[in-house]
Amino acid sequence: MYLDFSATTPLDSDVLEEMMPYLTGHFGNASALYGQGQKAKKALDSARFVISGCIDAHLDEIIFTGSATEANNLAIRGRIESFEQSSMCGIPLVIITNIEHASVLELCKYLESQKKIELVLLKVGSDGIVSVEDFKKILSNIEKEGKKERIALVSCMAVNNEIGTIQPVSRIGRICRKNGIVFHIDAVQAFGKIKTSVVDWKCDLMSLSAHKCYGPKGVGVLYVKEGTEMVSQIVGGGQERSYRAGTENIASIVGMAAALKKSEKERELNQVENEKLQIFAKEYIEKHIPFSLWNGVEIGDFRVKNNINFSFSHTEKGVNISGESLLMRLDLQGVSISLGSACSAGMVSESHVLRAIGRTSQEAKTGVRITFGRGTTRLGLEEALQKIVKAVHVLKK
Repeated sequence: MYLDFSATTPLDSDVLEEMMPYLTGHFGNASALYGQGQKAKKALDSARFVISGCIDAHLDEIIFTGSATEANNLAIRGRIESFEQSSMCGIPLVIITNIEHASVLELCKYLESQKKIELVLLKVGSDGIVSVEDFKKILSNIEKEGKKERIALVSCMAVNNEIGTIQPVSRIGRICRKNGIVFHIDAVQAFGKIKTSVVDWKCDLMSLSAHKCYGPKGVGVLYVKEGTEMVSQIVGGGQERSYRAGTENIASIVGMAAALKKSEKERELNQVENEKLQIFAKEYIEKHIPFSLWNGVEIGDFRVKNNINFSFSHTEKGVNISGESLLMRLDLQGVSISLGSACSAGMVSESHVLRAIGRTSQEAKTGVRITFGRGTTRLGLEEALQKIVKAVHVLKK
């Protein structure tokens, strides 16, 4: 009973079939000039073409990386270093939301601690959604302070990895484009769930991952709009337009292209089925665990269809329930769910996302994320929910 599809997804059998030739016979280096190398180069170009089509980009705007975390790091570090080299305005100013993935939020906090950037956090509301009006006010205040020329980057995730809220990235993108500000989107949790378009979203940089879309782990993409100035973070043989040196992982790149193509093709049908499961799961938990606390915006147009998030931190008797104990108990019964982001696995700490939407420290420590995907059935989900309800009530006692 796997219910953690936002952490990772199983490798699709069709994707594995596409990858197999490049794990065995077609093992050439895409930089080589002889036949084996050119077969790999052809596969690389084909994958780049497929992925660019999935997000409405141009072929040469796709840069392959080792993960979406690397793509986020390349986007932020690369952009900041480029800005430092070309601007005489002072320390770069970066605007991000306070619910970004750790690969964005922690990186920016680190760069701030090293005096590399001035960081401005755009806060979300209690529903977990960024206010475009607040963003406009921040830009207005920065302009009044004479700092507008120092804005090196704005970064906003399209879909939050913990509570599934869909951010107004197209509106933010239009504002950034109008003001000549480089805009980065972390679209890892968006692709395959909502329409993902660099044209519609008006972004200059966008990060994607394969393993969130039934592809292989260890491969990601950074979209870099033509004309966007960036500095490479891995220097070497000049692969990937010199943005990311190193021999390309052809098998995984082929797998990513196949996975993204299939996910986009089946997106609308999958989301119709996921919404039915989402409504059922939310109503089931609220009925059987009356002291549960729903996290994030209500089900509808501003939340992806495969995500529910509840806190079970307190009961009507004031008894705290340990989220870690709940997960361990469920794991022994074969049910896989998570506390917040999978990238924080092994750390029992409060969710910065739940704290950002106004939850208490205890509530933020026990936010349970349940996400479903291909293969999740109504019957299987109900069986898992029964085990969750029973485990919560056992811990309550």
